[in-house]
Amino acid sequence: ADRQEAAAATAAAVAAADAEADPYTRSCATRRVVSVVFRPAAEALPAEADARCQRRRHLLAAMTAYLHSQVAAGASADPVLGEMLLRLLAAEGSHAQLQLLLTQRILPDSVPLALFLFQLAPAFAPAADFGLDVLKRLGAPAQEALVAELLQQQDVLAACRVIRSVRLLAFPPRPVLAAAAECGSEVFTAVYSFFLLRNASCRGSASFAPEEACDEFVARFEALQCGARTGQGGAT
Repeated sequence: ADRQEAAAATAAAVAAADAEADPYTRSCATRRVVSVVFRPAAEALPAEADARCQRRRHLLAAMTAYLHSQVAAGASADPVLGEMLLRLLAAEGSHAQLQLLLTQRILPDSVPLALFLFQLAPAFAPAADFGLDVLKRLGAPAQEALVAELLQQQDVLAACRVIRSVRLLAFPPRPVLAAAAECGSEVFTAVYSFFLLRNASCRGSASFAPEEACDEFVARFEALQCGARTGQGGAT
């Protein structure tokens, strides 16, 4: 416990000293601390993410203290260190501590933070809600950037959840449907149905607008429906 407190106190003192410097010097100092101190220490941890490991606990305490001290001294918490801390906590399953950090909003809002939280959601369901909160604070450009990133990673259902939750209803359906088509008929049908509901809600008609250029996906959906009906008829 004494070593853990000492590590935290040292990190706090370093952060306080950094905060007194001018912004450029402070930024350089923070990057140096992260690259020379925290990152090598994180990479040297045992491969197994064991929350009982003393080295791991000391490092997490120091990282947390450094971030808190940055904020307390009037500086922004370093996003790279923040993400590193979140990943270490997630890896060992320390979800209560992770949720506390997110609730305190120590880490600056960013698209990478929101993306990380959505990726964490399968293991820690509340992370998706925190990710949505980040997006709502960031605004439409960041929301569109995250949807595009989720599509690139073929996490199409998460992209649709973002579109629905932040009401990004003007997002073009074509790239979403194209990504869904690569994920199999079940995902494609779910995403296509999502956009039919969006169309009906926004325009009073489930049809896609001509400028949305979705004819090939309409044909794909109709073929899937026809195949399903044929299969049911054959089964009877």
